[in-house]
Amino acid sequence: SRSEELVRRFFAPMGSPTEAVALYKQTRFVRCARPVDKYALTAWTARIIIKAIQSPPVAEYKSGTLGLDLMREVARLSPFETGPQLAREFLGRHGISLIIEAHLPKTYLDGAATLISLKRPVIGLTLRHDRIDSFWYTLIHELAHVSLHITKGALTFYDDLDVGDQGDEREREADRLANEALVPEAEWRKSPARNLRTAEAAKHLADRLRIHPAIVAGHMRHHWKSYRKLSHLVGHGQVRRLFQDVCWSKVA
Repeated sequence: SRSEELVRRFFAPMGSPTEAVALYKQTRFVRCARPVDKYALTAWTARIIIKAIQSPPVAEYKSGTLGLDLMREVARLSPFETGPQLAREFLGRHGISLIIEAHLPKTYLDGAATLISLKRPVIGLTLRHDRIDSFWYTLIHELAHVSLHITKGALTFYDDLDVGDQGDEREREADRLANEALVPEAEWRKSPARNLRTAEAAKHLADRLRIHPAIVAGHMRHHWKSYRKLSHLVGHGQVRRLFQDVCWSKVA
């Protein structure tokens, strides 16, 4: 039928149809509080894998190289206006594919971490929330999954970061490592940003950490559970425009 032909053509870059079936059945860990459309999630995953195959990173991933230091190096690209693009290039030089692909309805997805093969980590980001703080936190969270989990046997993590860790220890670990990479606990404890809900406090700590103030503002908002504060600092509408090759027209 025509629909079968369309599905076959969509999955063709992945190889045989059995690979698509394997993708659907693979072990996946979904951080989400709502029922997720598994077919949409599989189609989105296939899309990021196809893109990663078509544009491979310039270097091979070396196991053990991705840790706190490298994650902090990535975060220090955030003050640049084209920081998200620079991060994609930087990760490509370390064998990690960073793919931007708009989310599909009923996936509630911010980002994912998976493997094409044992040596090919792929991170997919949806930019569902088109904000600077969301981009960097999601990216570093997925890098934490690569470092801690997927290269040790777990296959795919899908994250809706609007919700808590859902009682999953691996999500707690990824949250802890991401926070330590972006806003280390020791620095946070002694910073005025811990007690003052001001833009000046956010910028002071961001300068000290050499990261974008949006990241610190996002950390402060999450800490206080007060998402109306500092909204002018988190970079609304500043990320999708850097990725013109992605079809954003149908994305809310």
